[in-house]
Amino acid sequence: MALRINDLAAYRTLILSLIRHEGLAGFLKGLGPNVLGIFIYKGNSFFLYENLNRHIMQSKWIGKSYLREFASAAVAAISAQALTYPFDVIKRRYMVLRDRRHQLGHQSH
Repeated sequence: MALRINDLAAYRTLILSLIRHEGLAGFLKGLGPNVLGIFIYKGNSFFLYENLNRHIMQSKWIGKSYLREFASAAVAAISAQALTYPFDVIKRRYMVLRDRRHQLGHQSH
């Protein structure tokens, strides 16, 4: 799915509107939890990948090959995703609840 020129114009309009109405703080709202999630995911992934590679290299059951690299990367990525998934679920539920509260607040006025 390629990004079209109209899409870029719509994103530009959306970003400018958001900054105009909510300021830069509104535009950057939510950045902290996303950065934390990336930090946890990438940190775990890197840690697991390096340790798996070292362990496999020491055991010599798979020689230095693309298969070893692929297997280490796959196991590390799946494990890191499993570790960070609960945080993603909490973040999404919080966003849904916040949106529902926001919508209910506007309906009562």
